[in-house]
Amino acid sequence: MIPLSSIRKAMLALLAGMAFLLFSCRPQLPLTGPEKPAAKPPLITQAESYEKLGQTSAAVSTYEHYLAEHPRGAYAPLSLHRLGRLYAQQEKYEKAVGSYRRLLTSTREYPAAAEARYELGRVLYLMGDYPSSREEMLRWLTLYPVHTLRPQVLLLLAEDSRAMGNLPEAFSRYLQAETAFLGDTESTAHVQAKVLETINGADRVQLAEMMRSATDRKHIEKIQYRMAILYFEDHDLEKAADLAQALAAQSPDQKMIEDAKDLLARIESARRVKSHLVGCLLPLSGPYSLYGQEVLNGMQLALGIFGSSEQNAPFELVIRDSGANPEEALAGLEQLVNNEHVIAVIGPLASKTASVVAARAQEFHTPVITLTQKEGIADLGEWVFRNMSTPRQEVESLVSKAFKDLGLHRFAVLFPDNPYGRTLSELFWEQVNLNGGEVTGMESYRPGQTDFSEQILKLGGIAAAKTRSKDGKNTLPALRFEAVFIPDNAQSVAMIAPQLVYHNISGVRLLGTSLWQSPQLISLAGDYIQGCVFPAGFYAANARPRTQAFVSSYQSTFMKTPDLLAATGYDTVKLLSEVLQQGNVQNRDDLRRALIEMHPFDGVTGETRFRQNGEVDKAPFLLTIQGDRTVPLP
Repeated sequence: MIPLSSIRKAMLALLAGMAFLLFSCRPQLPLTGPEKPAAKPPLITQAESYEKLGQTSAAVSTYEHYLAEHPRGAYAPLSLHRLGRLYAQQEKYEKAVGSYRRLLTSTREYPAAAEARYELGRVLYLMGDYPSSREEMLRWLTLYPVHTLRPQVLLLLAEDSRAMGNLPEAFSRYLQAETAFLGDTESTAHVQAKVLETINGADRVQLAEMMRSATDRKHIEKIQYRMAILYFEDHDLEKAADLAQALAAQSPDQKMIEDAKDLLARIESARRVKSHLVGCLLPLSGPYSLYGQEVLNGMQLALGIFGSSEQNAPFELVIRDSGANPEEALAGLEQLVNNEHVIAVIGPLASKTASVVAARAQEFHTPVITLTQKEGIADLGEWVFRNMSTPRQEVESLVSKAFKDLGLHRFAVLFPDNPYGRTLSELFWEQVNLNGGEVTGMESYRPGQTDFSEQILKLGGIAAAKTRSKDGKNTLPALRFEAVFIPDNAQSVAMIAPQLVYHNISGVRLLGTSLWQSPQLISLAGDYIQGCVFPAGFYAANARPRTQAFVSSYQSTFMKTPDLLAATGYDTVKLLSEVLQQGNVQNRDDLRRALIEMHPFDGVTGETRFRQNGEVDKAPFLLTIQGDRTVPLP
């Protein structure tokens, strides 16, 4: 079944697009005034002039003025009609409805009555009064059976029915509108898209009713395909396979044949998949093996295989080495999916291997939870997830905190001229601009550089020899910024921070990235970084019982403090355990949907959930230095 949350989101998107659709699908209709007016009143001429100039409020006031002076005048019907339209443009729907109803009840022979009644129904729809809109359109069909607006009225009736949840009636009306729009290619395409949306939003009972009113083979096949999908999602694989096989064998539509064959492959995969097996694809050899081992340590701890107090996970972990190149990683993925029939795969880490593995997992229709920071990895497809905070998320949290809680608005940026430094500095500048702040200076330095005097002086520092005036008093620089952002590692920051002070850049807040999370930062430059702020994906000193239990268990097992990679591996296993313990997760499709719909998971790396595109939604911790300790920022 389609989740209720998805249906609500779809309806919101539908309502947002209805105004455009209903306007674009009908011709512009001139309003007809009195047949033989003696002379056009000045107020009407003036109101029309305002309309042409786009001065809606002035036009409204002038038409209202005319009606106040001439409630039964020759141009009263025309004024009411135009007021209805103008009120609708202003989204003053109650007033628009009042004008239309007054027009239709007070003028029997108004030439544009059909247009006015249709527009009344449209405004009622936009108000959310679908029953009244439907009632008006049914009456319209009785009054004007051969009018040129008939296609738009049938379309609006379909939208009313769909909004009220009567999808079979909506389907029938859409089919009528499709026939009525014959010859209008653009409008027909709009309606056909609505037909497909309605079919894809229906349950099996509604689809059976739609089947009774469907006459076109293409509609019948789309209903059958949707039926097959629902049977598949409800684990009735035999009925799903019967429908898919019939479509693959008999449909004249090549796209439908391909979709049916794709579904058959998913059904066969679901028959073989082992819900108690999860694949693990990590670099356990090559240059990244240390990182892969850290993740694996955390995963094994979460599985309880070291005899710890951890509750055993409801699955076994099948481990494959992703190695150091994409070919090894792909071979490991294919073994896990095709030979081991795992329900999902965790990994890889490195961006180069993560991209190719994610793309192939998408082809295999197998959920893959990558642990990479590579930008856009989750956008490769609906089967691709990421459980690792990205640099963008780090910068967003940092800048948001700087503005909302720290009162900072003007910034300088000092960054290494390498891919990481350039990317982070650009992200920082972007977020500052979005928050209405200002980057007053940006300077780069060579990786490995140790003397930063040139860059610091350009930002606004002052050489020591120039800090005294003739009378011997110190003169401090007038800084144009309140904080300095340095996207580099702790070792580089430990060299930069004292040089900032030496060149009289003091009293400003230092901001950094997760690379600052190192004991070396305090030991090498503790006096110069007090009050700094930087994000972290994991904080081992967190006082939360869950975190401390994990840290204690990890230390006793591996004789060292866990880092972000170990914590992420631990959380990923715990998160999957929680999802797989749900009784409705039996195949890969079930797991994919469950991951998107799951409640936030409270892990040691923070509260975690996945967005609709598979991207992790997890705010990093924000830390600061107080004395000789790293502590959470209040």
